[in-house]
Amino acid sequence: EQRAKLSYNVIISTLLWKAAAKASIAGRRKHGEDCVKLVRYEEVVAHPEAALMDICAWLGIDYQAGVLDIPMLNSSFSQFSDKAGISSEAAERWKTTLSNREIGIIQSVAGRTLTDSGYAEIDDGTSRLAVLTEWVKLPGAMARAVLANRERMGNVFTYAWQRLRAVVGV
Repeated sequence: EQRAKLSYNVIISTLLWKAAAKASIAGRRKHGEDCVKLVRYEEVVAHPEAALMDICAWLGIDYQAGVLDIPMLNSSFSQFSDKAGISSEAAERWKTTLSNREIGIIQSVAGRTLTDSGYAEIDDGTSRLAVLTEWVKLPGAMARAVLANRERMGNVFTYAWQRLRAVVGV
């Protein structure tokens, strides 16, 4: 939990999400919908059985009800629960954990990738100065995240280069 708190930065998190979303979209564009299936998290938590039946059909495997009986592990927000199933709790958590400022920064950084991924823009009232301030604080946040995760990353420079390449699409 402490590592997660030290690692959190709204811009870093948004850039990582944006890189993953763009890579997914590019992968589907390059390889086709027969090879890459994109499924929105919100759809899985809203209709888990229907979403997983669709995924199984796409994979060409039989759906088995037991696939939904999974425990939650390694959550930054909840303790381990041996209660099985997919929880919809996290899908709406951003509404209570993110400030309007953070939402505005996310929208500014992720931009078109959010709308291309099916997310509606929210009027958050965040100023350009707030966004700029967060960009100015980014180097310090990156250093704090590296220090908090140095044991998990291996070679810091290799790790940073891989992340940077994912973000800028090199």
